[in-house]
Amino acid sequence: MRNRKKILLAGGGTAGSVTPLLAVADELRKQNYEFLWIGTRGGIERGMVEGENIKFKTIYCGKLRRYFSWMNFIDPFKIILGFVQAFFILRKFKPDAV
Repeated sequence: MRNRKKILLAGGGTAGSVTPLLAVADELRKQNYEFLWIGTRGGIERGMVEGENIKFKTIYCGKLRRYFSWMNFIDPFKIILGFVQAFFILRKFKPDAV
């Protein structure tokens, strides 16, 4: 049986979800948890997370826009690809909690 519990954290794009999760991770780190963060490729979260010595993996992500943009034709494929990437990261890391 493992001594360290594994926790997967996810969020990104803006610091809105990152800041509270970093506070939670800081508190849980005192109890010997291991963390992995899944975030976006171009988001602000990478620097914030790596600054806290948390492993970071990127996945593709798309955006569901409610206005016309040519990216609306590409983003569904990015969302599917990101889902597949996340699945394999979960399978490899085997977290106790997400």
